[in-house]
Order: sequence, then C-alpha cells, then structure tokens
Amino acid sequence: MEKKVSIGKEIIKALFKTLAIILIIVLFAGLGFYVINPRLSAGFCHQLGLQKAEISCYELLYARNKDTSDLYNLIVKLGNVNEAQKQNDYITKLQSCETYCEFCKSMDESVISGYNAAQIEAKNLSLLYGTNEYLTSRKVINLIKLGKHEDAYNYAEGTFELVVYHYFEYLYASDVSEETKNDYFAKLKNDFWEYLEIKLNNLPNDATGATAIITAYAKLKIEYTQYVIALQSSPDDIGSSYDQWQSAQIEYNNLVK
Repeated sequence: MEKKVSIGKEIIKALFKTLAIILIIVLFAGLGFYVINPRLSAGFCHQLGLQKAEISCYELLYARNKDTSDLYNLIVKLGNVNEAQKQNDYITKLQSCETYCEFCKSMDESVISGYNAAQIEAKNLSLLYGTNEYLTSRKVINLIKLGKHEDAYNYAEGTFELVVYHYFEYLYASDVSEETKNDYFAKLKNDFWEYLEIKLNNLPNDATGATAIITAYAKLKIEYTQYVIALQSSPDDIGSSYDQWQSAQIEYNNLVK
C-alpha cells in the first residue's frame, strides 16, 4: 500500500515538474516573441484583450523604430486605459516632431482616400478625419482629468482648431465642480464666441463629397459648442442656439445616413 502511495506521489511530482517546464518554455517563448516581433505580439494581445501588454508592445516598437505611426498607435491605445499623463507625454512627443504637420496631413488624406474608395462609411468619415484635432482634444481632456484646469484652458485657447468643441463638451459633462465650470465657461464665452462665429462663417457652402460631410460635422460641432455655452452662461441665447444646433444635426444626419 505504501509503495502505491509512493508511486502516486512520484507521478504527481513528475506531472508538476513537466507542467513547470512547459510553463517556463512558454514564458520564454512568449518573451522572445515579444522582443523579436513586438508588432505581431501587439496583434495577439489585442485579440486577447490584454490592453496593458499591447501598449507595452507599441512602446517597444516606438523605442526601436522612432516611427511616428507607431507613436500615434501607442497614443490611441493609451486612450483605452486610464493613463492620462502618459498619453499626454506621448502626444507632446509626437507634436514636437519636425514631420508632425505632414504626418497629420497624410493621415487625413488617407481617410478621405478610404472614403472615396468605399472602404470607409460616411458615418465614420468625420470620426476618423482630423488627426491634429483628435490629438489636441485628447490632450486638453487629459489636463481636465488631471485637475489642471488653467493649463487646459490655456492649451485650448492657444491651439484653437475645433479642440474647443471637445473642451466645452467634456467640461460640461464631467464631474468638475459647478463653480469651476461657471468660471471657465464665462472666460470661454468671452474668448471663443467670436472665433466660433468666424470659423462658422468661413465654412464652404458649396462643398461636395467627403468635404461636404467634414464641413457639416464642423458646423455641427460649432453650433453644439455655442449651445453649450448658452446653456451654461447665456440663458437668453439658449432657444436660438438650440434650434441652430438641431438644424446642423439634421443637415449632417442627411449626409451620412
């Protein structure tokens, strides 16, 4: 009986030893695969839902290649996890590249080309177009998340673009104190209302194709921003601002349906 028990223990020990060896081999193989081919590893991590591991792969990719596309992908992936400061650090790094403007232009042109080739649906065109707007808006929203309200305001004011739309929207919907909201909405109304009017008046009226959709979306964002300003700090303008926002929404919906 003791002999059988002893044999059983030996079998269990051998089994655990084999499993441990297999596990070590798998770990070393995985580590080697990660080091040798981080891009392919990122794809596997994405499929498995391992977001932090996927981000590590893109960090390794960028550290090796210093490629702006890899850096951009890393920034996008960081938007899926709570890494506001790290995302902003990488956005600053990308925006400081000499080729930043060319990179944004190339990205936007590829989106339009994809739409023209029927690879991108009309409803997704405006969401994918605007690389610089995406990056600047992420940065300003992250600053609000980090509680750096004055930095967020100064950044939005300094960059303009339609980053102000994202700034207003997030500031309005976030759990920032009402006192802080009122403070900054009052400042923003004074500093941005005229800019938004100029931006609105300068939008083309005879745009077609992809440009028509992008223009209609820009108009929608401007009208919505003015409505939110009125809602927060200008009660007399709420009715007319709401009607203009809804009109812009209908116009945009008709283009992308």
